[in-house]
Amino acid sequence: MDLLLISLIIHVPAISIWIGLALWDTFVMVTPSIEQQEKARLIGKTAFLTLLLLALILVTGIYQTIENPFRSIESYNDLSNLRKDTDYGMALFVKHIFVILTFVLSPIIRFYLAPRAGKVAMSSGGAAVAADTKLLTMATLVNFALCMAALVATSRMTFELH
Repeated sequence: MDLLLISLIIHVPAISIWIGLALWDTFVMVTPSIEQQEKARLIGKTAFLTLLLLALILVTGIYQTIENPFRSIESYNDLSNLRKDTDYGMALFVKHIFVILTFVLSPIIRFYLAPRAGKVAMSSGGAAVAADTKLLTMATLVNFALCMAALVATSRMTFELH
């Protein structure tokens, strides 16, 4: 029980920061008075924090999935049965889809799209800058939507506990 509590004490703030970063990215990209190069720089500055959070969330989240409130998971079959047998398990499954997608998209935004958009803005103008800006904006909006969808699934899991 103590290890589960420690896991939660680490996991909840890490998730809060993760969602805050997605919100930050969205805010930066839709603020009209910030130059494109500065937008890319502001998003790119959080790249290594993203990796740290990713590691913390993965380790603590996997542990919490194994030690869920219904039954301990010892195999993939146990996890599959949890999904089939309980609404909590189905909500957990859906949440994991959104979490995995944001875990893939966030590093792409911070390590590839933001630096690319910043360099293009520095080196040239016109259509290339507009295309990279639009792609970065769309990616940040999709990432924020994925985080919100994961929160909705988490809320459903919480409802099933009460």
